[in-house]
Amino acid sequence: MHEVMKMNMNEVIARINELAAKNKAEGLTEEELVERDKLRRIYIDSVKANLIGHLENTYIVRPDGTFALIDFNDFPSFAPCANEAAKALVDCIINNYV
Repeated sequence: MHEVMKMNMNEVIARINELAAKNKAEGLTEEELVERDKLRRIYIDSVKANLIGHLENTYIVRPDGTFALIDFNDFPSFAPCANEAAKALVDCIINNYV
């Protein structure tokens, strides 16, 4: 098993792809299945952390020039700007991840 915790994200992705190709061609050993699951969790956690980082710095500028911060820890406060926030979130995802 590769040293999962010492890998950078490019190495994690490369190893996930190697394991996917091997799984398709011949299957994986129990050890490789465990490694794959750990690598996938590392990747998913990284993507989530990056997205949260972007979203926590997202705010809405209303037509009147006022700002509405998106507080993801206090969902009811999200309601007054939900429509504006939805567009900003989509724009953020498209601009940074697509």
